[in-house]
Amino acid sequence: MSAILVSMISTRSPAERISSGMKTSLQKTIIRGYLMAHLFSLPFWGLFLLLPMILYRDLQVTPFQMTAFVACKPLASLFSPYWSQYVHNNQNKLKTNLYWANLLKHLPFFFVPFFNSPYFYILACGFYMSFSRGTIPAWMELLKLHLSPKECNKICSFALTLDYVGSALFPLCLGVVLDHFDQAWRWLFPMLALIGLFSLYYLLKIPSHPSSTPPPSDSPLSYLLKPWTSCWNVLNSRRDFLNFQIGFFLGGAGLMIVQPILPSFFVDSLHLSYTGISGAIATMKGIGFALASPTWVRFCNTKNIYSLSACVSLLAACSLLFLISTPALPLLLYLSYFLYGIMQSGSELSWRMSGALFSKNENSAPFSSINVLAVGLRGLLFPALGAFLLEVTGHASWVVLLGGTCCLFSAFFMFQFSKRHPAGVNLSE
Repeated sequence: MSAILVSMISTRSPAERISSGMKTSLQKTIIRGYLMAHLFSLPFWGLFLLLPMILYRDLQVTPFQMTAFVACKPLASLFSPYWSQYVHNNQNKLKTNLYWANLLKHLPFFFVPFFNSPYFYILACGFYMSFSRGTIPAWMELLKLHLSPKECNKICSFALTLDYVGSALFPLCLGVVLDHFDQAWRWLFPMLALIGLFSLYYLLKIPSHPSSTPPPSDSPLSYLLKPWTSCWNVLNSRRDFLNFQIGFFLGGAGLMIVQPILPSFFVDSLHLSYTGISGAIATMKGIGFALASPTWVRFCNTKNIYSLSACVSLLAACSLLFLISTPALPLLLYLSYFLYGIMQSGSELSWRMSGALFSKNENSAPFSSINVLAVGLRGLLFPALGAFLLEVTGHASWVVLLGGTCCLFSAFFMFQFSKRHPAGVNLSE
């Protein structure tokens, strides 16, 4: 009703009001597409979160195969920029990028009933994560083009909260099904992948965007090197963004190094069922994420992104401290993942928004692609390092302790960077 009254008393010309209405309609279409893409992917993602336990319990993977699986999720991010670079200064490819990525990432999981090899699931996981990460620059640029930073912040926060609420509920329900029906995941994967494709209907409604800069034709070598040269150019010219990447990389490394030890730790040391694992990891993490999201948004309105990331890294270190104490007091596992959810809420917000925020009036896709590449580099190095340290020391606690130390260093550097760049980058700007 208030919008109608404003329209009636507006002093703008009819053409301006029509243009404004078209823009509002376009904004709604883009927001609807973004949220529907998240919503329809939730059931599949809930089962995807349980895939490490499925591999360990039902396919009896070796430690090497589990390390390869853990590494492939972030390692796939090294290939994502080759998909996302099509939208660098090429806005007419935004819709195509999103549509085909959503279709292709679900495709391998329709063949799950026919494969027993763990390597198929490792490749399918890498395929899914590569396309999922590859669409982030396109979505961020699309939202940045049509929404203010404050609106973009709210939409991203809401979508991430939706993701984690779904990540709390669906694994819990699916864990019960997997505990009571042997090999149920074989038919659940293709069924939930089909549901994930329903969002294509909403993606098709997003209009194509005219490109302001004609896309250059690259040679094969230039195409292979382009994500890396673009990354170098941005980091070399933007010291503030480089500092953010250093601090964020350390915190991500601390979390990544402990991932290979978790499936065996949950099953062999804590003797958790699918329901117990989903209750600890997904449900408590999802509750922490959902409860913390509004607080992080308010925090972002008053503090810069360095202070936000410093607090995130401190929470990560606390979460790992509780995790390492779980054998003495099993209930600490739930507190650990509750804190992890709170941490992840702030981490995802700063990670997704940093490209759009640091780029300001520039194209945000190269900045967002650096975030994706950094995830891939962490996946290349730190899961293997964690598995190696576990093999050498024989104690998971040493690996978790090292992860916590990396998070503490990350918090220290981010606090230092917030003093060095006091103006910083505020998410409300």
